[in-house]
Amino acid sequence: MKVHLTPSELYQAANVGCMRQCTNLRDGRKHRHGADASVGWSLNIEGACGEAAVAKALGIYWSGSLGDFKAKDVGKHQVRTTHYPDGSLILHKSDLNEDIFLLVTGLAPAYEIKGWIQGFEGKHLKHWRTDTGRPAFFVPQEALYPMAEFIKC
Repeated sequence: MKVHLTPSELYQAANVGCMRQCTNLRDGRKHRHGADASVGWSLNIEGACGEAAVAKALGIYWSGSLGDFKAKDVGKHQVRTTHYPDGSLILHKSDLNEDIFLLVTGLAPAYEIKGWIQGFEGKHLKHWRTDTGRPAFFVPQEALYPMAEFIKC
């Protein structure tokens, strides 16, 4: 499912990402899962754009949830964004088993929603990796459910 953000949508999402990063810097917060500080801006901006792309594709209002670290990303769903076209959906031990996670790939303004998986399904030992500098579950795209099945649920 391909999604292209308009300049206005991109501007709004990028502003949310900038605000998230600025408050992290202000409050002295480091990435809770060990990502390098040098990628904080891109993680926050591209992450917010990925959320906006999912909201647009699903027709769900996106608030951008600033400061509410327990809020879902889009509606009742979580979004993970990577610029790698063949990238994996990254899950952490602390991610809720009942949450649904969607993988978005791309760079502003062009994104593709690759699929989805429920937390407990993605946290399979075969997906656990420690060789990345950031131990986590790396769920490959072929293990995700297609978006056509998501729309039905």
